[in-house]
Amino acid sequence: MKGASRVRRKAARKRPATARRRDLAAQPILFGPDTVCFVMDPSRSGQVLARHAGISEKTGQLAADEDGGPRRLVISSDFYAVYSSAGNKADGLVNLYCWAHVRRHFVRAGDASPVQLKYWTDAWLELIRDLYAAHDGLMAAWQENAAPAAREKDAAVARLETAREAWDDAITSIDETRKKQMQAPGLQEPAKKALATLDREWDGLIAHRDYPMIGLDNYPDVAVMPMFAGGGGSAAGQGGVLAA
Repeated sequence: MKGASRVRRKAARKRPATARRRDLAAQPILFGPDTVCFVMDPSRSGQVLARHAGISEKTGQLAADEDGGPRRLVISSDFYAVYSSAGNKADGLVNLYCWAHVRRHFVRAGDASPVQLKYWTDAWLELIRDLYAAHDGLMAAWQENAAPAAREKDAAVARLETAREAWDDAITSIDETRKKQMQAPGLQEPAKKALATLDREWDGLIAHRDYPMIGLDNYPDVAVMPMFAGGGGSAAGQGGVLAA
C-alpha cells in the first residue's frame, strides 16, 4: 500500500501544474448552516465573481434580496484586485482580507534578509499571533452570546465586551508598530514591502472585528483560488470551507 501511495504521488507531481489546479478547482464545496454545494471555477475573473456572488456586471452592484430590498455580502479573500474592486464599487459589500496572506509577507521578508530582519520578523509574528488569539477569544464569546441561557445573558454580554477589548488591544499594537516603523529610516527593503502591503490592505484586515463569526484565514493551505462570501442567507465562494 505504501508503494502504491508513492506511485500515485509521483504521478501527480509529473502532471502539469495547470492540470492539478483544474482538478482542485473542480471539487465541490460544502458549507453551512444548511449544507450547500457548488462547483469551483478555475478562473478568478470578475465575471466569475459576479456570477457566484450575485453582482451585476453592468452596474457593479449587488443584486436585490429575495424581497427586493438591499443585500449585504461579506467576502473573505486574499488581496486579488477583482475582490477589492468589487468591494469599492458595490454598496453593501464588505471585504475581509486574509491575515495568513499578510503573515506570509513578513515571513518572506525575514527569509530575504535573515541576518538583519530575524528579530524584526519574530516580533511581527508574535504581534500577529496575539491577534489570532484575541480573535479566537472573540469568536468564542460571540458564539456564547448568540443564544445564551437567560441566567447567563449578562455574563455572556460581559465576556463579549472583554473579548472585543482584547481584540482592540491586539490590533492597536499592530497599528502603532506599523506606523512607527514606516516612518523609521534605514529599514531593510523586504521589511518596507511587507509594511506597505499591510498598510495597503489595512481596512479589509481590521474589518474582521465586526465579523467574529468568520476566521482570520479565508482558506486552508491546501485550497486554491480562495474566496469566501456570505450574506443574505446565502453564500458563494472559491476554495476552503465556506460558511453563510
